[in-house]
Amino acid sequence: MTDEEREEIVRLRLENSAKAAEVLKERELWSSVVNRMYCAFYYAVVALLIQNGIETNTQAGMRQMLNFHFVKAGKLFKEMGQ
Repeated sequence: MTDEEREEIVRLRLENSAKAAEVLKERELWSSVVNRMYCAFYYAVVALLIQNGIETNTQAGMRQMLNFHFVKAGKLFKEMGQ
């Protein structure tokens, strides 16, 4: 899979998560809204990593790479890495 294909998949998943969260919010299904927003943030971080040539296969790896390459490097505030 090319970087462009990965980015497109992430973009679509991010878009779909945000749309789903909006629908769930309208129905006041708050627990599900939180779940969809978590997914949206996850895909946003994956997209950030892909754009910077950083690969990871697990959620734990994604968090580790975000903290190492962006938080510890001073590109993101510590609170954003939590």
